[in-house]
Amino acid sequence: MSAPAPDAAARATSASADVADWLDRTLNAEAPAHAATPLDTPVSAAATQSPTDRLIDQAAGAALDYGAILWAQPLFRIALAAMALVVLGGMVRRVIPWLGGLMRFIGNLGVIGVMLAVIMQVVAKGPVVWRSPAASAEAQQTITGTDTRIPLAGDNHFWVRAELNGARRRFLIDTGATLTTISPASARAAGIDPEQGGQTIVLNTANGTTTGTVVRLHQMRVGNIIARDLDVVIAPGMGDTNVLGMNFLTRLASWRVEGRTLILVPHHPQASPKP
Repeated sequence: MSAPAPDAAARATSASADVADWLDRTLNAEAPAHAATPLDTPVSAAATQSPTDRLIDQAAGAALDYGAILWAQPLFRIALAAMALVVLGGMVRRVIPWLGGLMRFIGNLGVIGVMLAVIMQVVAKGPVVWRSPAASAEAQQTITGTDTRIPLAGDNHFWVRAELNGARRRFLIDTGATLTTISPASARAAGIDPEQGGQTIVLNTANGTTTGTVVRLHQMRVGNIIARDLDVVIAPGMGDTNVLGMNFLTRLASWRVEGRTLILVPHHPQASPKP
């Protein structure tokens, strides 16, 4: 095989030198400013965590907090010790029956004692009144300028205080309800006889269908908003719940939700009602 021509060899040598020079400049060149991370710049661990990791950390933190709260309760520690004694007695019973049986007996007595102590504490505090989230949620609407602002309650619903012919009642605001509905008790408080209503209609609710009677309400007030001659439905099947529907909201100049606040804007704002 013949040797390469002198010109070809020179070109190959020059190309190799260029490649070596390019590699040397590339390896020794500084990284771009936007890609560089100084070694002395602190990087938070949260910034490098995925959403799943952050969720796991939050759940673990909450579990530790609740665990610390439980561990601080003497009855909880006694209950754990009693259950551990029952389990340990079951294992010892295979080797020493009488000792294992005694340990289990003492452990069971401890568990029963804790249960009795908890019951006595509950009884000493008096009767427990269970309330639905709707009943415990308290609307705290405010009037800002011409707007009535209603914050989201703890049950993730908007609740508002309203006056029906002067009688104060609480309403759940439901944009999916066509008509405003009130309970028979609210109707009587507003001076309306539930037995002498007008047209009977069928209402579709989350719990099924129920019937109601349409009546004309002289005046309904919410914050600085007054709606007169409003059609409402007396619905015995909905219990004590009053629902503010779209036939009230459509009388407004506008309404909107900003964050966790419902804002009602009337056409003609009225003076703030007396507390």
